Amino acid sequence: MQSGPEGGRQTRPCVLYVDDDASNLAAARLLLEERYELLEAENDEQACTCLKREGERLGMILMDIQLKRSQLDGIALVKLIRGKLDRASLPCYALDVPVLLTPVIFLTAYGQLYPREELLRAGGAEIAIKPVDFIKLSNAMTRYFVRQTLGHLE
Repeated sequence: MQSGPEGGRQTRPCVLYVDDDASNLAAARLLLEERYELLEAENDEQACTCLKREGERLGMILMDIQLKRSQLDGIALVKLIRGKLDRASLPCYALDVPVLLTPVIFLTAYGQLYPREELLRAGGAEIAIKPVDFIKLSNAMTRYFVRQTLGHLE
């Protein structure tokens, strides 16, 4: 934790990283957890559990599109938190996931398969192509959090 104004405690922004590749999660942990409180999920069920538990506390979501061993892919999960998915056809663990405005950066190794407009319409804010350049990603995240903080000060 860092000290905030007037000696108060300031916590790191909370970021959920959803990726089915353990090596990507390990790299993110090494490169991002100094600046961010990093929560991890390897499939849709773990992501839904975290979304229900952390909800509004999440400052950002990094979402892999292709999620092996999952009923919902990353696009469906983002549509779910944006309130754009029919809840009648959801697995039971996804039923109580809250609608959130948390910004999402989609991660994919197959960028050419997903038109940018489709990902933005689903509720994403940005797209990062794998292998992820975590330095560029961290810089983009920092810019977002600085803009968000400055917006709250106005």
